[in-house]
Amino acid sequence: GQASISFLCSLHFSAIKLDRALIKGAARGNPESVAMIRAAGALAECLEMVTIAKGVETEDELRAAALLGFRRLQGLAHGGPMARGALAGLFPAEAKEKAG
Repeated sequence: GQASISFLCSLHFSAIKLDRALIKGAARGNPESVAMIRAAGALAECLEMVTIAKGVETEDELRAAALLGFRRLQGLAHGGPMARGALAGLFPAEAKEKAG
């Protein structure tokens, strides 16, 4: 509701996640989805936050997210669930730092 937006100032969030429905809508050219994403992005920029596109699963959604300025993504566009060992292999430098 209208009081919810005041929490952004008082609780010191560092990121705003945008739901899959908005990303999916933007990928399909829905003007309302694009407008909501742009508005949230402007708000995030003013408050020095990052935006995270949630539920990015297709190439079209990946392209839409990139065009709309997302630098962080969640979803299956880059791969599905994996075992811990496979995940550690994606970040070898960080794994060595934590082990050492």
